[in-house]
Amino acid sequence: LTCDQCKMISYCGEKHKQMHYTQHMEFCAVIQKLLKSYPYFWATLELNLEDWIQSRKELVHLTKQELSRALKPYEEQMITLAKSCNICRRQEDLISCWRCFSANYCPHHIDDIQKHNCQELRLCYHID
Repeated sequence: LTCDQCKMISYCGEKHKQMHYTQHMEFCAVIQKLLKSYPYFWATLELNLEDWIQSRKELVHLTKQELSRALKPYEEQMITLAKSCNICRRQEDLISCWRCFSANYCPHHIDDIQKHNCQELRLCYHID
């Protein structure tokens, strides 16, 4: 279950989404504003890894400026580790690996879902 507004955070259910609403709404509003002002942060299809990382750094910087504060660790992770297709960086219509919940693929690249390092990603998921 993803935030309907910013699409940057996922929840296990509606109850947890509602519990987090007041904590999330300031960050959410800023992300929405930035994505409208700078739509290229959402247009990440086919970016190479270097450009993808740079776009995430720029979005972190602008978000900090808009909020006039440092980001909480999970907020920074929502930007730097944004869900995107492991192959083409598309950020919409993603299918997540049902074992590690970390590798994401668009419908065009879903056949590659078995090619990622699931065991290591699953360990990271449980540690985090």
